[in-house]
Amino acid sequence: MSKYVYPAIFTQEADGYYVRFPDIPSCFTDGDTLIEAMENANEVLALMLYQEKNIPKATSIKELKTENNEFATLIYCNTDNYKITECASDE
Repeated sequence: MSKYVYPAIFTQEADGYYVRFPDIPSCFTDGDTLIEAMENANEVLALMLYQEKNIPKATSIKELKTENNEFATLIYCNTDNYKITECASDE
């Protein structure tokens, strides 16, 4: 399977947004704007899952706890995009 949806927690900070994926340790990113943070979240999630041998099960977004300056949302990614990029860079 190459298409995934995982919950992410976005933390609003003074200079932008910090994003982490509770189900995937070491999978985090940020962005100056919400749009940039969401785009970066999509990319880092796809890259991490493309390299992962044992894909973890996604937690239900309803189970996540957030603080006042945080919100949870689902991030979709397609790891096939990285297969195409990898082949193109080999040429």
